[in-house]
Amino acid sequence: MGVAATVKERLRSKPTSIAFDVRGRAVEIPILSSVPFPFLVIEPVAKPFGPDPETTRRAAPTRTRGTISTREEEWVAMYAGPSMSTTSADGEPPCDPRTAILECPDEGGATGPLGLVTPSGYSLATCYPAGGVGDPSLDADTDGVVDQCEFELATVFAPFLQSDGRDCNTGREPYWAAKYEVSPIDNQPVIKIFYAISYYVDCGSPNPHCVIAVCGPHTGDSEFIIVEVRSEGTVWKLQRASLSAHFNVDGSDPIDTYAGGDLEYAGSYLGRPKIWVALDKHSNYRSQSVCDSGQGYWDTCDSPGSSAVIEVLATANLGRRFDPLVNQALSRAGYPGVEYYWSEYDAFRGWAHRLQVVGPAPTPYGKVLRFFGFD
Repeated sequence: MGVAATVKERLRSKPTSIAFDVRGRAVEIPILSSVPFPFLVIEPVAKPFGPDPETTRRAAPTRTRGTISTREEEWVAMYAGPSMSTTSADGEPPCDPRTAILECPDEGGATGPLGLVTPSGYSLATCYPAGGVGDPSLDADTDGVVDQCEFELATVFAPFLQSDGRDCNTGREPYWAAKYEVSPIDNQPVIKIFYAISYYVDCGSPNPHCVIAVCGPHTGDSEFIIVEVRSEGTVWKLQRASLSAHFNVDGSDPIDTYAGGDLEYAGSYLGRPKIWVALDKHSNYRSQSVCDSGQGYWDTCDSPGSSAVIEVLATANLGRRFDPLVNQALSRAGYPGVEYYWSEYDAFRGWAHRLQVVGPAPTPYGKVLRFFGFD
C-alpha cells in the first residue's frame, strides 16, 4: 500500500517541487527560495467533526449510505485495498463509491477490519481504571495502567519490521514501555507504547560516498518506535507512530511522527504497522520510497528480505523511570555486556563488553525515554 510523501519528507530529500506555468508546461521550482511567479502547495488535512459529531450525523438527510464519515472511514477510502471494495452484480467490476457517478447499491460490501482487540478484551476503562488499579500486584510500575493490558497492547501492536535482505546484522533484544496520556495533538486519551528495538550493531552506511558522522558503524544501535493507540470500546486503533532515523535528543535529527492513515499495515488497517528498516543503519521509515530518500538518499530499502514482528516479552517491560521494572539488563543471548535502559549517561552498546566497543556512542535509551515523557 503506497503512501504519498509529506512536505517535510520532500524537503528533506529534494528542496524542489513540480509546478505548471500559465501555458500548462511542467516546471521545477525551488521550495526554499523565491520565484518570480506565485504557486500553491496543496496538502490533504484532517477536518474535525466538532465536539458532537453524532448530533450532526442525526441531523443530516437520510440516505442509503452515511453522509458523515469518521476520520478512519475516510482513511479507508483513501487507502482501500482489494478487500475493501463494494460488491456488484455477477460479471460486473466492483462498484467503487469514491469514483461512481451513481451511488453504489447498498449491499453490505466488505470494508475490511479496522483496529485490533486484545486477547483479554480490554477497553480503556478496564486498562486504565478511573479509580485506579486497586490491586498493587496488577500495576507493578504504579502508572495507573494494568500491567497485563500494557503487555497485550504492546504485543498486538508490535510493529512488523521489513528489513533489507543484505543487512549485515539484524540481531536484537527488544525491550518496551507503556504509559497513559492525553495526546497533546488531539486531546484524546491514548496508551503510548515505546519499543526499544536494541540492535547489537549498526554496520554503517552501505553507500561508500557517505562521509557524514551518522554514516559510520558502531557497536549497539538504540533505534526505537513509538505507537499511540486509542480505544473505541474493546477495539483499539493506532492513532500515530513516531519512528527513529538517526535520532539524537539534542534535536539535530528530529523524530518523524505520522498519523495512522499515513502508514502501511501488516494486517488490519490501523492495527500492526509495517515499518521499513534501512540497510545496515536500521533507521525506521513508513514506506520503501521514503526509506530510499532518507538521510539525503544515503539510506536504502531496495532489497526487502527478512521480516519479523518486534519481540515482546512480559519480562521486558521497562516500567517507568521512578518505578523501573528493568534497569540493569543482562543479555538474553549470553553476550558479556550489561545495558542500563534508564541511565542517561551509559550509551547503549548492544551488550558488547565495554573494552570491545567500536565507533561513536549511540544515544542512551534513558535520554530518549525521558525526552518522550516515559517518567
